[in-house]
Amino acid sequence: MVRKKQDRLKSVTSKLPVKLKPFFEEMDLINKYSPLLAEIQESRQGFALLAQILSLKYEDVEDIFLSQCDAGSDGINCVFAKIAGKGIKNLEQTDIQISKAVLQQQAFVLQQKRPFLVKNLAQETLLERVEGSSFLAEDRQIQSALLVPMMVGQETVGLIHLQSAKNGRFNEQDLYFLNALAKIVAPAMVNFHQDYKLTEIHDIMIEAWGRAVDQHEGESEGHCLRVADLTRHFAMRLGVRGHRVTDLWRGAMLHDLGKLGIEDAILFKETALDIKEWEEMRRHPTFAYDIIRRVPFLKDSLEIPYCHHEKWDGSGYPRGLRGEEIPLVARIFALVDVWDALLSDRPFRKAWKKETAVEYLRNNLGSSFDPILGFEFLKLIDEEGLGSLN
Repeated sequence: MVRKKQDRLKSVTSKLPVKLKPFFEEMDLINKYSPLLAEIQESRQGFALLAQILSLKYEDVEDIFLSQCDAGSDGINCVFAKIAGKGIKNLEQTDIQISKAVLQQQAFVLQQKRPFLVKNLAQETLLERVEGSSFLAEDRQIQSALLVPMMVGQETVGLIHLQSAKNGRFNEQDLYFLNALAKIVAPAMVNFHQDYKLTEIHDIMIEAWGRAVDQHEGESEGHCLRVADLTRHFAMRLGVRGHRVTDLWRGAMLHDLGKLGIEDAILFKETALDIKEWEEMRRHPTFAYDIIRRVPFLKDSLEIPYCHHEKWDGSGYPRGLRGEEIPLVARIFALVDVWDALLSDRPFRKAWKKETAVEYLRNNLGSSFDPILGFEFLKLIDEEGLGSLN
């Protein structure tokens, strides 16, 4: 049964576009390690968890370094290391010394605040310019390396550093994996002193995914967060309470995640889509569904990403749902999403005036939108003076 489930998962993953693979990496990691992250009480526990994960996944890699950044300084302290394939060690319990060259490479990457993937050192120029960096480990010449900073906002809390004597040992999939790992572990390490809950790990990741979608699509800054917050506000005004509020907020943040599965040539086309291109575009809710349904803590957040393009009269997609067949939260969100879109600049048009956007919503009640919810949303606009969201 487990083997069949894994085979189905591999089949789904293999059919998805490459742009969605980082999200699968992150989802898998969150599923597997979130309970352990919630138990972290101090930063060394976070590094110990990383050491455990990396020593298993990268058993063949000769060198693994996990370094901690001291808050408020430029100091780098290597806390776990595996050197020349001899097993990963807690450096507090050994007399192992990390070479100056390794620390200089790490300092350079931390200064840049971005990952570095070196497939073939002979063709690498940027890292070679680091003063004193010979890329030698003991008596071995390093041929490939991967260095990933661990960030929380703009704060750097650590760094994951792998290197190998094998040329081409690391690739984009390794980069996806380590980026995802850094994203979910770093927040737990800096928030252990707060009233830290597992839901905070989840919501930090969800906001990061929402920002990634905004940036990729060229949406006005903060679109996903704006529509998620307004959807939550509107839903609570309608009487939605409890965990449903959290679920719909998360779904709203991830509403266009599936667009990362659409070819850029279609997604950013400035002229009208042809029939074939439009069919491809209409697949993005299904792409989102295929990702999100695999994550237990998002199982109740599927309705908005999957159903927000359904229309009251049945003319929407992907399933052509009609009326109250469309989940309530998706009907709520559809109004908010269109409202925000109309009031935001697009590459092909300027933002609409508030009065024009209101008239558009009013004219489409009973066709695109639930007429009762639409009436309530127009009341909200009028009573709270919602205008430009830019």
